[in-house]
Amino acid sequence: MKKMEGRAIICILLALVLVAGMGLFTYRLVVDGDSWASFYANEHVYNEGQLAIGSVYDRNDLLLLENTQEGPIYNDDWGVRNSTLHVVGDPGQNIATAATYAFRSDILGYNLVTGTHGSIFGKGRELQLTIDARVSETAFEALGNRNGFVGVYNWRTGDIICMVSNPGYDP
Repeated sequence: MKKMEGRAIICILLALVLVAGMGLFTYRLVVDGDSWASFYANEHVYNEGQLAIGSVYDRNDLLLLENTQEGPIYNDDWGVRNSTLHVVGDPGQNIATAATYAFRSDILGYNLVTGTHGSIFGKGRELQLTIDARVSETAFEALGNRNGFVGVYNWRTGDIICMVSNPGYDP
C-alpha cells in the first residue's frame, strides 16, 4: 500500500510541475509572443533572413518600400530611394535604426490568437512614417556631393519630416 501511495504522490507532483510549466509557457507567450513571431527564422514572414511582407509609406501615402518573397522593392524614383534609404532601411538590414528593422513587429502585425498577420493573409501591415519623401529628396539634392545630415522636424508635434544622410547608396 505504501508503494502505491508513494507512486500517487510522485504522479501528483509531476502533474503539478506540468501545470506550472504550462502556466509559465502561457505567460511567456502573452508577454514575448511578438518577439518570437518576429524572429528572423520565421519562414512565414521572412525569406532568407529578409522581411518578406509589409509596406512602408511616407506621410503622403507615397510607397517607399514593399517587402515581397522575391525581396524588397523600393520606390521607382532614384531620388526618393536614395534620400529615404537611411529611414526605410537597406536590403541586408544593416541600418539598425531603420523603420523596417526597428518596427518589424508592427509590420508583421502580431496577434495572440492568429500569430503573425502575414502568416494568414500573406501581406503584412502598412507602416506609415511621418517623413515626407519629396522634402527628403530636395534635401538630398541640396547636399550634392557633400557629406552630412539634414534633419527637419515639427517641434509642435514631434513629427520627423526629413532625415537625410549622405553618403548613401542606391538600394
